[in-house]
Amino acid sequence: MDVLSLIGLFVALTAIVGGNIVEGGTLSSLLNISAFMIVIGGTVGAAFVQTPMHQFASAIRMFKKAFKYTRHDFKHGQDQIFQWVVIYH
Repeated sequence: MDVLSLIGLFVALTAIVGGNIVEGGTLSSLLNISAFMIVIGGTVGAAFVQTPMHQFASAIRMFKKAFKYTRHDFKHGQDQIFQWVVIYH
């Protein structure tokens, strides 16, 4: 999993819970099913209306990649850049 994805989730959850506590709410007040359905359903519905199907499917695939660890071959990228320098020099 990408480190920034973990940090982003932590910051978001901390902001939600912290804001609720500052306003005098309890943790159980965040577990309101009807409010959850309204927010998530409205958000997904608005995304469906605003986004073409191929872009939405692409976004779902990218979302999965954000939480999947991938090993990068930096040596290959470095070698490719050096080849470009030789070609265009």
